Amino acid sequence: MPTASPGSMTAFPTKLKGVSHSNPGDGAVRQSLLENEICRRGDLLKLQHLADNPYDRNAVAAKTQSGIQVAWIPKERAPEVANALDAGKSCGAYVYEIREKTEQHPHIGVSVYVFMADSDLPLEDIRQEFLDWAKREGHEIPLQDV
Repeated sequence: MPTASPGSMTAFPTKLKGVSHSNPGDGAVRQSLLENEICRRGDLLKLQHLADNPYDRNAVAAKTQSGIQVAWIPKERAPEVANALDAGKSCGAYVYEIREKTEQHPHIGVSVYVFMADSDLPLEDIRQEFLDWAKREGHEIPLQDV
């Protein structure tokens, strides 16, 4: 059975970028998608390196399991994630916080742990590997509200 071996995973917390923009192509307004709970705390987002992006060849989109884009990995961390994806690593983003709109923050925000694993597990099967890794490393990751 394929697995990620201990120590073969790295992860970092970050706030996703571009949540206030519309998606190219379908024009979906990401804030409307988030208001309709297209992603929730505890969800696992797919990551896709979009090397043909005209603004940034390291652009990495964060998408729901059904393929709807909700945001981007921040530009400062995108090269690391893009390289991991290109190298065939299992990469994803675990949603640990959805920040509601406030007067100070007029947009819904999404915070995630981005993980990259030397694994042949498909993304759908690696969630538990990530949670096990986070526990071993001493990270307190909120579990999905069910």
